[in-house]
Amino acid sequence: VQYLYINLKYKKRGVIMIAIVNKATCIGCGICPKVCPDVFNMYTDEDDRKAEVIAQEIPKTSVDSADYAKDNCPVDAITIQ
Repeated sequence: VQYLYINLKYKKRGVIMIAIVNKATCIGCGICPKVCPDVFNMYTDEDDRKAEVIAQEIPKTSVDSADYAKDNCPVDAITIQ
């Protein structure tokens, strides 16, 4: 499976958004949980560190940091639609 689809939804400007992490692209750098610990965490998958989502919905106070994590992912593994 090339993509790890995450059940991550939040309202941004009145629209429910879904985050997707490309598991094959994620290099496990740890930036996303550093900037948005309420939403992201790291886990080990077959001896590789990968990003995971720990919140089903992004708290209103974490929406900006989740966007920041997406924008600063060095391999663009996080997308929010």
